[in-house]
Amino acid sequence: MTPSRLALCLLLTGLNLASLPMTAAASIIKKSPNDPATYQAMTLDNGLTVITAHDPGAERAAVAVNVETGSEDDPAAYPGLAHLTEHMLFLGTRDYPAPGAFDTFMSRHHGQHNAYTTLRNTNYHASVSPKALPALIERFSGFFTAPTLDSHYVDRERHAVNAEFSMRLDNDADGRRDAMIQVMNPDSPVHRFTVGNLETLGGDPDRLAQAVRTFYQTHYHAGKMTVALVGPQSQTELQSMARAHFSRVRASDTALPDHERTSPALFEPETLPRTLNVHSRRDQRSVSFMFPIAHNERDIHNKSADFIAGLIGDEGPGSLLARLKAMGWANGLTAGVNQLTGRQALFTVGIQLTPEGARHLDRIQASLFDVVTHIRAGGLLRWRYQEQEQLARQQFRFEDVPDTDNLAIYLSSHAHQYPLTDLRRAPYVMDQFNAPELRAILSALRPARLLRLYSGPDIQGQKTSPWFKASYTTHAVTAWPDAEPLDGLRLPSPNPYIARNLTPEGPERQPPARLVDLPEMDIWYQGTRQFHSPRTAWRLSLQTPRANASAREQILTSLLARWWIDSLSSTLYHAATAGQQIGAYSHPRGITLSLTGWRDRQPLIIKRMLTQLKTGAIQADDVERLTTELRQSLISQRQNPAWQRLAAALHPLTVMPAFTEQQQQQALKGITASDLRAFRARFINHLHLEGMITGDITQDHALQAVEAIKQQLHPNLTDTAIDTPAPQYPTRQAPAWTIPVDDGNHAVIRYLQWPSRDERTRAVAAVLGQWIASPFYNQLRTEQQLGYVVRAGYQSILDAPGIMMTVQSPTHDGDDLSQRIQTLIQALHPPATTEALAPYQKNLVRELLKKPRTLDELTSRHWQALGMNTLGTHPRQRMADAVRALTPDDVQAAWKQALESPSITLHARPSDKAVPPPAPDWGLRPLPPAPAMKNAP
Repeated sequence: MTPSRLALCLLLTGLNLASLPMTAAASIIKKSPNDPATYQAMTLDNGLTVITAHDPGAERAAVAVNVETGSEDDPAAYPGLAHLTEHMLFLGTRDYPAPGAFDTFMSRHHGQHNAYTTLRNTNYHASVSPKALPALIERFSGFFTAPTLDSHYVDRERHAVNAEFSMRLDNDADGRRDAMIQVMNPDSPVHRFTVGNLETLGGDPDRLAQAVRTFYQTHYHAGKMTVALVGPQSQTELQSMARAHFSRVRASDTALPDHERTSPALFEPETLPRTLNVHSRRDQRSVSFMFPIAHNERDIHNKSADFIAGLIGDEGPGSLLARLKAMGWANGLTAGVNQLTGRQALFTVGIQLTPEGARHLDRIQASLFDVVTHIRAGGLLRWRYQEQEQLARQQFRFEDVPDTDNLAIYLSSHAHQYPLTDLRRAPYVMDQFNAPELRAILSALRPARLLRLYSGPDIQGQKTSPWFKASYTTHAVTAWPDAEPLDGLRLPSPNPYIARNLTPEGPERQPPARLVDLPEMDIWYQGTRQFHSPRTAWRLSLQTPRANASAREQILTSLLARWWIDSLSSTLYHAATAGQQIGAYSHPRGITLSLTGWRDRQPLIIKRMLTQLKTGAIQADDVERLTTELRQSLISQRQNPAWQRLAAALHPLTVMPAFTEQQQQQALKGITASDLRAFRARFINHLHLEGMITGDITQDHALQAVEAIKQQLHPNLTDTAIDTPAPQYPTRQAPAWTIPVDDGNHAVIRYLQWPSRDERTRAVAAVLGQWIASPFYNQLRTEQQLGYVVRAGYQSILDAPGIMMTVQSPTHDGDDLSQRIQTLIQALHPPATTEALAPYQKNLVRELLKKPRTLDELTSRHWQALGMNTLGTHPRQRMADAVRALTPDDVQAAWKQALESPSITLHARPSDKAVPPPAPDWGLRPLPPAPAMKNAP
């Protein structure tokens, strides 16, 4: 597929240079007409760069700080120290020394915060309700002016880092990377262990604490920092907050960082060409063809490598992936640039293989080089580049408004990469067709410069990677074997799906209303231009009584959805690259078609998709490939992290009907193309349709399209013919269900439920879920250091309210974790006064009434409400009203009820056993339905 472009980007505008004390400022530049924000940049007297984004419609406010230091700067004695320093920063400041103080503040203000460490950057970010932004910045800035870095917590946090490392030990991607860096230049910054564990961060905790403080003093100064503030506050207010708190960051006493650090070559001479074969713990196979290339990440105008990746990654007729699928050798392909240092990258073509494809690596490689030859001979044409440039311009012109959290992260983390004047538009610029550079990149894509990395369960390596214990073998190649490329390969034709009519046509804004109300067909419509984009979103649910009647029919429904999209991947790939998001997914009532993108040409796409569903040829080779893929996916779920295995096991307990992984694997056996053809006929001949059309489209055009859909599908069932899944709840207490997992970690899920799903119960459960999150994390993660995955909060099963508590630990078993959870929740007491309860109510109400910022967000809300039969009844407003009406007595009574009622507890235990024992008898019963709420007419 074409390399994804960054969705969030910033341009600065509206500077008032005279009013800002600064040493440097950005110039005024362009921004997307769809972007409501204004941007300014300033450099404080201490050298710290500040970018402020005033978005008058923002209902959240965010701050992000990017520090230009990362694992590349780890001292040799302490690999992972940059990551440990990231953890330590959150554990108290001079003004707020308690390690849980920041978490408590964030919980009371519906806040979110996180951080990440990369090779060259560490990014800290947080968001809250707008009124709390001044208090957030006061606390957040303390991490960069006066963190405690208390020695008392160093030992605890290195165990947290080790728990994070342990959680990733079975991750095949980490294993591949660990093996790959063993063949790379040992002097390259890429050649290092970045996570950290008890081995690399071991020894005397006081010495380690001093190393953290030294690292902080060396790298955490104003010259290496960029701060981004985003919110509805005015530019003056945002800049005043930044100056008041971040001017206290220590100025650099050394030269400012070199944004274009020079690094040793990625590979030593004579290393390439080379094969690298790595064992996969999952039953999955892939091959990556990697070529080192020169690539300047700061050159925003030149997208030569992306252009070539788009040609190789094409999925249309005659493409490499289309031919590999036709041979039954592959299920997916990606091509793109993996930037490793400021000026060095790996141009990578990755292919998801079938077991048969793994037997033909040489022919696949020869076919890839044949595509490169085609590009050299006839691919470097200006019209091809201009086509991609046109698509980029369309995306920028009608860019979705980014959410405040991601916007702040983007601004802070990319300000050092792009000129500030181009920060907003940089990912979309494609204004230089540079033929010499295109040829230079193609010259680098040759066999002599290839690292071929194959990963599969069949590999039994001669070596073991040092950190993630991946078994691998590697050999230098003197000459690649001769192999015949596949025939029929060709470059893409002009894209016929590029939107040409981008003129708005829909109404300014209408409430959702029924467009078609027939026994066999229920279609809703909302015309709106509120997002200032000629996009329309379609959701069409094809419902049948047989979609979930048994495990076999559930599997057939899933296979039909997979086949539907897979069989169209070649035909509609160009529609996807032209801005259409196309998908189909199975669910207990049938299959949903999802289409979002430019309104222009969407009816043609829908017609093509429905025609394929009804009459497309279901070939035996395709069904065999897809059933193999599904089987591998089901089997590989056993390698998921322990807590994810428990979450997957909880679903068939709490929903009726639902089927376990073992039941699905058994049902998949023996399914043939003939079975799928017969099921499709039954599916198509017994349908009820439910749909939603949202966006920039007139009611007349929507009606015309719906009539065409009706003529194609001929729905004939009422909604009463379709079974609706129902949530279940336990009526008696039972021991924990212990499930064997391949993961080396233990885990526990404790799920609290209420025997009702009315609005009041859902409201009180949501408040309790928000209240418990912070003390649960602070006690079990921060204080007791049970593990890296520690969380608690509201979790509904369909529309049934509940609270899910999750802990994963490398050192504590399920019984111990359960006892600690039980001790904690018995000791916790919900807010007992109106004043204590109010922040949680206000946060929830604010979230419920927050306006959607994108068409996808609006459509998702409507689609969920339609599934719950509440569309048109203002469900979010009614829930907000229910939250407001709660009293402390209501909350305490609900908590007492939850603790005294039967609950479900699941344990994960490392084991070689593949099948769990029978589940305990919780006396599961269907939850009574909520009071009927009829959809609006």
